[in-house]
Amino acid sequence: MSSAPKGKAWASDEDWQKHRDIITNLWWVEDKPLKDVQTIMADEYDFHASDKMYKGRLKGWGLLKNLKSKDANQIMGLAKSGVATGPLVIRGRPMGSKKWQKRLNRVVTPGESASSPVLVRKNSAVYHLPLPEHLAAPDTLRLTETGLQAIRDFTALKFTTQAWDLSGLPYDFDNDKTDGWSNGTVLATQNLIKDRNSATNFSILNKCFEEYAAVVDQATPALIPCTLNNVIRLIPVGPAVADELLGYAARLITIKYGGDHPLSRFMAQMHILGAVQVPLVARAILGAYFDIIVENSHPANRWRTAMYPTYARIMQQFWGALPADAVAKIYDDTIRKIEASLALLDMESADSLLYDQTNRHLYEVKGYYVVWLVDQKRFPEADQVAEEMGTWLRAGAAMEYKEQWEQYLRIKALILVGLERPEEATPFFVQVYESRRDRLGLKNHRTTRSISDLEEHYRSLNNVEAAEKLHTEFEASYEDEA
Repeated sequence: MSSAPKGKAWASDEDWQKHRDIITNLWWVEDKPLKDVQTIMADEYDFHASDKMYKGRLKGWGLLKNLKSKDANQIMGLAKSGVATGPLVIRGRPMGSKKWQKRLNRVVTPGESASSPVLVRKNSAVYHLPLPEHLAAPDTLRLTETGLQAIRDFTALKFTTQAWDLSGLPYDFDNDKTDGWSNGTVLATQNLIKDRNSATNFSILNKCFEEYAAVVDQATPALIPCTLNNVIRLIPVGPAVADELLGYAARLITIKYGGDHPLSRFMAQMHILGAVQVPLVARAILGAYFDIIVENSHPANRWRTAMYPTYARIMQQFWGALPADAVAKIYDDTIRKIEASLALLDMESADSLLYDQTNRHLYEVKGYYVVWLVDQKRFPEADQVAEEMGTWLRAGAAMEYKEQWEQYLRIKALILVGLERPEEATPFFVQVYESRRDRLGLKNHRTTRSISDLEEHYRSLNNVEAAEKLHTEFEASYEDEA
């Protein structure tokens, strides 16, 4: 390594974090050459780093200005085929050299705009779907207009063709293959992070890859959020592994739907960005996605009320893409809208089945809210909301809604762990595991989740024997299915 300037020291990790916004502004927003950035940082901030150090940090921050040759060629190919309408725009800056951008502009059809209204054909009719105006600003969303438009087109297409119908209250999660695939991939990823040398863990992950074809074939509303979530979760295992899933998903979707399908266009954009860049655009993507979901679904629909706030939590906790106050607002809005639906039903003396189902969805969302409160270490508040749910369940709902009873037991266990009473949490974790094992069988993804929870809990108590026994059961559940 080269020596720092005389009497100076190279910037530490803490220095890099402290000056990150300044460096980003100089390099990315003001578009200064690297030499100018180095000079300004050294002269004005006494910050010293070599060319190699800067390039490594800028790459890690996702701030490389030029594209790899293969990515540039892929974008050019998409443009020639009429799929892409311009260069990638990340944080307001078009990617690629100015010379390459001029070449791309000559390929794109004059007058073509990626920000045109969504047009969806059905039985020769053309539908114009209204979209929120605030989604049309790629400079702030750090995503190409083409990619954002593709996600809108795909979601609108599913509702317009009635492939998705969330206008009622129910949603059959048990038959949603995406839900099971996603849970399996997350668990396999968690185990790989703990033990990267385990052939069994890689085997389980490989099996999850194999299941993705069925997920694409079914194409439920969970497809996009779950795919992005699993790509992001795999990054700590290794960016190359995450890119492998992203590339596999993009190729599989293109094979099934063709290159001009909006889902294929969207996944092509994600593949070009690469897994490490996906968290940077996650908020924009799911903001556009869930806006259309909300416009086309019942306020108390089970998929909407379960997945919308859950993915807000995931965006905050695992993706770093959403602030806590925004997550809290989504939970609050979801709960208030269900309560408004309940009040309307009560006023209209609606049938008890519809009222009970809506009430069930209300407490289910409150259960997810409790998990978020636990994440925020707001344990007394979490316990208060959990007991509201417990009162409803003990009044008779527990017998009818087994899944909500299991959800309640799990969140009580999480609260007790957070309150530093782990021994008291053990019977709750055990009850969840036994109930799901007996009700759903060992192969069900909810059962494997409860096995993983209980295994992790036993390890925290240094009960290695019990933890290893559960881990063996977890692995066997996948082997039996193979």
